[in-house]
Amino acid sequence: MEKLKEIFGKLASKLCAIGADKYVHFIACMLIAWAVARCTAAFGAAYGLSALAGLLVASAIGWYKEHTDCVFDYDDLRADCYGAVLGVLLAI
Repeated sequence: MEKLKEIFGKLASKLCAIGADKYVHFIACMLIAWAVARCTAAFGAAYGLSALAGLLVASAIGWYKEHTDCVFDYDDLRADCYGAVLGVLLAI
């Protein structure tokens, strides 16, 4: 039981160290990727093509947002891409 508490404590401290901004990037791109993948699949696209469309659109929006910011933050872009991957997985 102590080992489980130790593992949970380490995980909780790592999650708390992530800035709130990264969670917003993750969730926004997850929702975008999910919506694009579901819409393209609803219009008859194959699942692979729908997944690719969701990934590309969400990642491109994340990249564009970072590109227009004053400072390009690779951690935000990483959160965008992780969110896009999860969004596609949830959609398919």
